[in-house]
Amino acid sequence: MVMHKKTCECRLCQLKETMSDDEAISAFQRQQMEMLAKYGWFAHYVSDDPDAPMGVNFHTHGMDETFDHPDLQIVFPIDPKIAHSLFWEAINQIKSGKKFRDGDVVDKIVGNGFSVKFVEAQENERTVLRMILPDKYGNLDRADLAGTMAEQYGV
Repeated sequence: MVMHKKTCECRLCQLKETMSDDEAISAFQRQQMEMLAKYGWFAHYVSDDPDAPMGVNFHTHGMDETFDHPDLQIVFPIDPKIAHSLFWEAINQIKSGKKFRDGDVVDKIVGNGFSVKFVEAQENERTVLRMILPDKYGNLDRADLAGTMAEQYGV
């Protein structure tokens, strides 16, 4: 069984508040399969992940099978709805034929004319493309990012 901290806000932890662990896991898996069938992917939001560089781990599943593309990840602590909309923007580009790779800088995912950068990363024993979000100046390279933004790159 998945063990998250008491402060975790992921969907599984939400379900476990009103169901037994077994019922919650079954409902969670059923919801994932419904999203995969309907959209071709689904996302997880783990708000308290000790293995993620910034303690937050938004990530997708199903993109390998559906779009022949690595799953995506965001580790910057932003509102889950914003992270989900960023995934949608990237996935819409992937659906139109784009294939993102390690080091790619991509426009039209975030607003204000800023770009994001994709870097290869590990998420629970699988390779994903981590979406690096720009700082307020639009910087994306680790050496140029302002404040704690460089932590998105990890160790």
